[in-house]
Amino acid sequence: MVVSAVSVFGGIDLTPTSSTYKLEGIKFPEILFHDGKKTISYDPPFGWTYSGTSTRCTLQPPGKVQAQASIELASSPQARAFDEERIRQLKASVATLLPAGAESVEITSAERDPLQINGSSTFELTIAYMFYGQGFKMSVLFLDLEDSELRFRLQSQSSDFQELQKAFRRSLFSWQWLPVGG
Repeated sequence: MVVSAVSVFGGIDLTPTSSTYKLEGIKFPEILFHDGKKTISYDPPFGWTYSGTSTRCTLQPPGKVQAQASIELASSPQARAFDEERIRQLKASVATLLPAGAESVEITSAERDPLQINGSSTFELTIAYMFYGQGFKMSVLFLDLEDSELRFRLQSQSSDFQELQKAFRRSLFSWQWLPVGG
């Protein structure tokens, strides 16, 4: 029996579809995802390319070969709030998101509600690590949904991180569920 990722994780399908919208006569690119009878619109950072599957959309900033962002669908967490126990679990599990061979791993920040997405609370961890002698950083922003969890993740060399994180985080403000027909 084959079970699609969409049914395992609820109705969200992160397979990206290219679209544009007009604002005062100017066309802007956006990505559309699907969530049951709703459409999710998202404006990626300008110039970033993307690809994806039903459970992960990967974004690539221009000119940064050692940087990548992703929007990932994960199974529903047991705890539904970002309380102390849940935060402890997230801190313990974030190492599984690092590349194999990462060294000198350190959580440099843990922040409740750095932004809200579609009116929902978030939690973000930022991690510094060494990989083959180079300094890297990764941020993971967690968003709980009714029956699943979204992770907005960015990884890059430490020297590029602040600029890329600013662009990626700013783009997350555009994330919104729309009624069918947009």
